[in-house]
Amino acid sequence: VWLNEFVGYLQMHLSRTENKYDATFTGQNKDFPMCLLSNKLKQLATQLLKQCPETILSIFFEDCIDNMLKNIRNNTQAYGYRIMIQFLTRYNPAIVVKKISTYKPNVIEFVPNQSLPIMWAFNQASFVDITIGYQVWFELMFPMMNVRHLASYATAVIEDLVKDPKTKNIKKISNVGCNEFIMLLHMLFKDDTSLNSANRKKLINLYPTLKGLLMPHEAKNYRSYFSSLLPLLSSNLNDFCSENLQCLQYCLENEAHCMTLWKEMYRNNIPQSRILFNHMKKVWAKGLRSKKGDYSSLIKDTLNHFTSNNAAIISKKRSKAEEVIEFQAELKAYLDGTIHSSERNNSNSGSYLFYFITLLFLLGGGFIYAIISYPRIINNLAFNLDESQADHLRTQLRMLSHRLFNYLEFLCNWACVAVEKLWLFTRADA
Repeated sequence: VWLNEFVGYLQMHLSRTENKYDATFTGQNKDFPMCLLSNKLKQLATQLLKQCPETILSIFFEDCIDNMLKNIRNNTQAYGYRIMIQFLTRYNPAIVVKKISTYKPNVIEFVPNQSLPIMWAFNQASFVDITIGYQVWFELMFPMMNVRHLASYATAVIEDLVKDPKTKNIKKISNVGCNEFIMLLHMLFKDDTSLNSANRKKLINLYPTLKGLLMPHEAKNYRSYFSSLLPLLSSNLNDFCSENLQCLQYCLENEAHCMTLWKEMYRNNIPQSRILFNHMKKVWAKGLRSKKGDYSSLIKDTLNHFTSNNAAIISKKRSKAEEVIEFQAELKAYLDGTIHSSERNNSNSGSYLFYFITLLFLLGGGFIYAIISYPRIINNLAFNLDESQADHLRTQLRMLSHRLFNYLEFLCNWACVAVEKLWLFTRADA
């Protein structure tokens, strides 16, 4: 009751303020029209909200939005309801998350004079909780980027969110993931997108940040992304394909089970697997591997799985046989080249280490021999010393040579261990 009376008071006293209708208050401060109230009225509104349970606040939020839309349809001012929406979303920003599904149809159907006010109302929560702001944008505004009259406001909202320093602290956005990321890829990198060129350019500038927020950070999500992205590869080497390959590479490098998933999907995605293989072999050639351990054996196992499947298809002379034969030749050439490269690396590494150890022994042995076997060196050093000081110097130099010998012995043992580990590593690669 008190809340309704407060809104009625605001509606009555602000009736002359709204001279011209503006759904999103372009050019105004973020807290407009709430900033029109005095501090006493702001404190009163906050106290009234604190006295209400969450269920009442939820009902009151819907009531404010419905009355706001009603007044807009009737060409009457709605400042009172808009101000209460601002108070509600700042006091309890999570309230908008539960209402997205209720008002999303009004936005998607693009009801005149309703879509923009709803988007504005739900965006108010982002000024308090930026994570909820991103969730609102992806669920409510992002699907409307192809609608010309709504895209400009949606673009302005996401630009403000990305510029906010609190974006760096976001780890996960609820209810947003693979589907939204694929929609973003299509919208930004497909040639047939209906997105306005100016808005598209702005979103492409924001894409690295949005990609960082949407790409997975958990093992199960990597597999979900990989299984959704692989079938989308095509022989058209456009921007969409290039970015898709980068995302698939990211999944393979960060989650070992994506290799297993690739094997499982191979039969139904042979052309796509060939495109991904040709991309990944360039990556592997640069020595870029998984961040979680060595991938050599897993790569070999995966490619051997492909060759065995290809052999079965070729032997049965199925419709795919011609393109599979070409892919089979590429796979075998890569596998053979990997084996020969491992053998060469093994041989070269062993030779370099042998030369290095030999050089150390020659230098160290020569130095020790020079100190022990040539007393005239010591005599020259002790030219201006008395007998006791010269003896002390000789003792110190002998101790130094002994320590140097122990150091060379330790270095030799370390080199032997390094050779052994390098040999095991190259054997694993082979």
